[in-house]
Formats: sequence, C-alpha cells, structure tokens
Amino acid sequence: MDRFKETADFILKHKRVILAAHEKPDGDAIGSIVALTIFLNEAGLKADCLLPDEMPDSCLPFVKIPYRKSLSLEELNSYDCFISVDCSSKKRLALGNGLSFDDIKIPFVNIDHHIDNNLGGVHSLIVADAAASASVVYSIARAAGWNCSVETATLLYLGLAADTGTFRFDNTSPDALRIAADLREAGADLHAVVEKMYFSRKLSMLKFEGEIVSSSLFTACNGRFAWIRLTEELMTKHSIELRNTENLIDLPRSLDGVSAAAMLRAQNGGFKVSLRSKDPKVSVGSVARKLDGGGHEMAAGGFIKASTFEEAEAILIAHIQEILN
Repeated sequence: MDRFKETADFILKHKRVILAAHEKPDGDAIGSIVALTIFLNEAGLKADCLLPDEMPDSCLPFVKIPYRKSLSLEELNSYDCFISVDCSSKKRLALGNGLSFDDIKIPFVNIDHHIDNNLGGVHSLIVADAAASASVVYSIARAAGWNCSVETATLLYLGLAADTGTFRFDNTSPDALRIAADLREAGADLHAVVEKMYFSRKLSMLKFEGEIVSSSLFTACNGRFAWIRLTEELMTKHSIELRNTENLIDLPRSLDGVSAAAMLRAQNGGFKVSLRSKDPKVSVGSVARKLDGGGHEMAAGGFIKASTFEEAEAILIAHIQEILN
C-alpha cells in the first residue's frame, strides 16, 4: 500500500487527535499543521492544533481556525493519538506548559521531512527528499482523497514557499514544483503568501536590518563564511520580536562569495546558532550535528556553550573552516 495512504488510514482509526510542531514555528510548520488539522476535521475526526509559541507576523493571516495555546498533562493524554508535524527532535517539540516528549503516553504519529528525525513513533512517515513537510501533508491528503480547498491549498503553499525560499533554494525539486502547480490549481493564494512574506515589512525591521549589516555582520575564511550577531539590545532598540527574526540569516547568506552563513543569539548560557549553506558540497548539517543540533545538509541549527560571542564564534569558525577545506 502507498505509504501516504497508510499514514492517513492509521490516523483515521482514531477519533480525537492532537497535533503539534516544533518550537518557534516557521511557515512550513504552521502551514503543514494547520492544513492537516483542517483535513482531519473535514474527514470526521475531532482534531486540535497545539501552537504554544507566538507565530511570525507573515504567517498569522493564514491561521483562521481555533487552536490551543496550552494543554494540561491530563488533557494531552485524553486524546486517542498525538501527531507531530515538521519536528525532528524530541527537545524541540512544542508542547508548552512545561510538558515534554516523555509526557506523551498515547500513540504517536511522526510526520516530517528532516533526515535526522529521532522521534520514532508507533507510525512514522519521514520523507527526507521532500522539500517541505507541506509536501508530505499534501501527499497524504491526495492519497486519502481529501478535498484540497482554497484555505488548505494556501496553507500548504505557504509551507512549501517558506522552506524553498519561494522556490529559490536547492531543495526545489521537480516534485516540489509539481505540488506547487497542483496547489495553485486548487486556488492557493500566491499573491497573499508572497505579499506577507516579502512585501509587508515594517520600517522598524528595515532599520534593524540596516544596523545589523553596519555593526553586527562579520566574515571569515577569506570571505567564504559570514555571520550576524542577534543581540537583545538591538532587538529592544528597534522593537523587534524574536518570532520575526528567522529570515535575518538571509543577510549574510546573500553576500557574494559566501559559501556558509550563520546567525548567533545568546540563549541559556550559550549561543543558539542557525546555519545555511549556499553550496551543496558544504554541509552545515554536519556542523550542526557536532553542535548538539541537526537539520538539513544546507539548513540546520545547533548550540554552542560559551560565555561570549567571540568565544562562540571562534568555535564555529573552526568547524566551518573544516568543512570548507
């Protein structure tokens, strides 16, 4: 049987399901989880979407269904099934309210496209060559014969556009483009997605980016590695919320001659590191895995335990220099 149909059939054996994604959700996590919630409710299940973290401004207009921001432990395990979407790591699963992966005592379904997914589950569908989890959810819906409305098509288009950089990144496969075409035929609102992602910037964000470029952008490795520092002081100065900072890594990535880019932010006694590669031969995923993280080969993240930016950057440069060589 088709593996996407198998996943749909397994989920449909349950009456009440709860869905969650990774912490600090991006467009793919939000588009995928909300679309799947709608599909399942339309299929006759009682499906609830759990999104405890604040969403980026670019995604908010597309979430038109009620969703849970928190659950008690008792509520969590009162469902028949838990579905994780677009989350590869147990520690990144966003449950809120102090809950963790180990608190889940009900059947666990794992839907994702990250090759290093370690969640397991009684039913797991990991499609590592999919451009986005939105592609996986679309394939499940198509295999199950679920109707793709304008709302669900737009949500899945949002997810696909977010993870492919609106079809600019190397993960833009022929299958991703075919799915995008199907979603457009189903009525996906390309104009709304592109408008919110690229043409609805606040002046404060533009000034913030300008100051980052002028004061907090650095290069090493003969210009092949570039990174930015994301500081609380600068965010406060320009009234920028963390949920709206994911795409700032495009600033160093856009530099000519750069092969790898990073964004560093102080967090919990160290530094959260986001990594991107512009060269398929340069695996930032391998660096992330050495830094207690993971992700894709060209888009990943990790954590460096250090007391200063300078100390963290020295560690990161050594790892980057190794893969560049």
